[in-house]
Amino acid sequence: MGRPKRDTVDYFFHYVKYTQTMEIIDNKYGNDGKAAWWLLLETLGSTAGHALYKNNIMKWELFVSKTHLQENLVIEILDTFSRLGAIDLDLWKSGIIWSQNFVDGIEGVYVKRKSEKPQKPVTVTETIVTGTETQISVPESAQSIGEYSKVEDSIVNNTKVLSRPNSKQHEFDTEGNRIYVSKNGKYKYTKFDAEMAKLLSDLMTENYPNHKKETNQILGNWANQCRLMRTAKRDLRAKEDIERLIRWCQADSFWHDKIESIGKFRTQFEKLDMASQKKQSNPAAIQEADPNYDADASNPRYNKFS
Repeated sequence: MGRPKRDTVDYFFHYVKYTQTMEIIDNKYGNDGKAAWWLLLETLGSTAGHALYKNNIMKWELFVSKTHLQENLVIEILDTFSRLGAIDLDLWKSGIIWSQNFVDGIEGVYVKRKSEKPQKPVTVTETIVTGTETQISVPESAQSIGEYSKVEDSIVNNTKVLSRPNSKQHEFDTEGNRIYVSKNGKYKYTKFDAEMAKLLSDLMTENYPNHKKETNQILGNWANQCRLMRTAKRDLRAKEDIERLIRWCQADSFWHDKIESIGKFRTQFEKLDMASQKKQSNPAAIQEADPNYDADASNPRYNKFS
């Protein structure tokens, strides 16, 4: 039975010789800069896909709190990292922290797992002319649950107008993500929610090849449940944690046949989170969940970056 591949790492190599970047950081910020850098790499290593999104309030606040620095100083240090090329400048301008050097440095881990390393996030800029109908990119999972894929919008001073008189108006969440509506009007979800519904369905099929695929209506329901899991006051789950635990539960020998819907996943979320953390602190349990896991953290060929 195949197991989904992990897209986090448990270690990375720490070189004792400074690069020019680290010399600049040390001279400019002292121990604050060095601590922020290594804490950032720890955070990126343990985050699904190795990208930290500033609009993920829980993850961002946790990272800032670990530095024991004021947030404005953390942002200033990250600005310096981006100018020096330690993190991607364009993505940081969009509120995404990505270090290509870090990901390249741990490529060996993914080679050993026989899986592709996570890819750099892509930000999409839409160019839409007033009064015209323009095709936009909608995930296959969203289209498969009965969503339209054309919009009418306008550009004013290079800023997309989300709504205006005398045009079809679309709903957006607090992060600026468009909210799609199923054909029957019952379910609302973002691109991410649709992708997570499809992810669970695909992983269940991978575990059980004879698994009956969910209907479009069921996938719409699941996507709606995922949206509520992120936005309802009693939940407020982070996107990274949702994806991480969906992958984890379907790879776990105990939980993979207990979670058969996003609704069930939602009700068991805290138990899944505690169980995953408990197993992650136990190397034997990690080996059981991921046969490709290598506990040897001292091999520099897995973690070379500058």
